[in-house]
Amino acid sequence: MRKKTYPYLAPGTGRKPGGADNTALFSFLRSKVNLFNSLPDAALRELARECVPQKYAKDQVVRRAGEPADYISIVKEGLIQLNRCSWKGGNIAIEVLVPGDAFGFAALCDETWPINSTAMKTSYLYSIPKARMLELMDYHPVISKMVIAHFVERLRFLGTQVFLSRETAEKRLIAALLYLYHKFGAVIPLTCADIGALAGTTPETTMRNFATLRKSGEIGTSRGKVIVKDIPALEEKLGYD
Repeated sequence: MRKKTYPYLAPGTGRKPGGADNTALFSFLRSKVNLFNSLPDAALRELARECVPQKYAKDQVVRRAGEPADYISIVKEGLIQLNRCSWKGGNIAIEVLVPGDAFGFAALCDETWPINSTAMKTSYLYSIPKARMLELMDYHPVISKMVIAHFVERLRFLGTQVFLSRETAEKRLIAALLYLYHKFGAVIPLTCADIGALAGTTPETTMRNFATLRKSGEIGTSRGKVIVKDIPALEEKLGYD
């Protein structure tokens, strides 16, 4: 009988799905991954058994646009940036993923990755092979419903991005700050340049607007971090309703 291999393992992981830490993994998926909140225990345990651990160093490419799409992933530790190449050859940041975020669902209905993803710091992922995920969706309709809910959420996020693209640089930066505040809390572990990239503003414009926000007391900055200090004031400037 031919020995089963796992070509989707990242270099150096050397582990197969499941294992001694399956109980801890189930607990992580249940408590930290909001996307899985509605799944019954039986379906979630099936997903946990298929998870493969992967590790990526800072600045290492996790997924590259155009490469074969063969699994979805969940961030366990670290930060993952989703980005696309612009027509000028630079990177356009789309989103920053934190522990508990899932990504790569495009693999379920496409042959290649549509965007790039890069580790912003040393990051650990759990990945589920595409073929097995599709089998589980057939067997557990509740998992199919979860995937649909994920795509609806992504459409809302992209719709918001399109809307904000027509706003001023200040409003785009404030929207990015508020979005990241709800992910990280008051202390956002990203540089001003990182946040500016998410907002689609130039470094000069980002620095100028952040200087204004610092002076008026809405934010503070320190090495590699931005501190959100006054949410109501930021929401008022954004025109939050």
